[in-house]
Amino acid sequence: MFSKNVVLKTLYVAVAMISATTQAIYQKDAGKNEWHVETLGEISDLVFIGTNQAYTLSADALLTLYDTAAEKIEWKKQLPQGENETYKLRHLGRNLIVHSNKRVTMINSAGHVIWEQPLVGSGNAVVEMF
Repeated sequence: MFSKNVVLKTLYVAVAMISATTQAIYQKDAGKNEWHVETLGEISDLVFIGTNQAYTLSADALLTLYDTAAEKIEWKKQLPQGENETYKLRHLGRNLIVHSNKRVTMINSAGHVIWEQPLVGSGNAVVEMF
């Protein structure tokens, strides 16, 4: 029978060999298998357009156009964040209305601001026209 020390030493050598082999495999492929997933954040509003695109708005006011077929972000835009300012989305033809209680912004499908207007008081009545 093997002694306890021989078994433990054999076990330590086996673990060391497995660790060294794993490190060697990783070192060989370092930089090749790295990947990154960009998240949209906590979604607070979403508007689907067409068959494979969606405007998303995160809780921290990040507006994105997301391609659902390719599973990638086409563009993103950080909206101004005032105190207690929350945005809502309204789709208007090829454009998007982004509104809060402080401002209304029209953005085209390329992510460019077409028009922006600060609001005084409650902006809900203005946005209801759209």
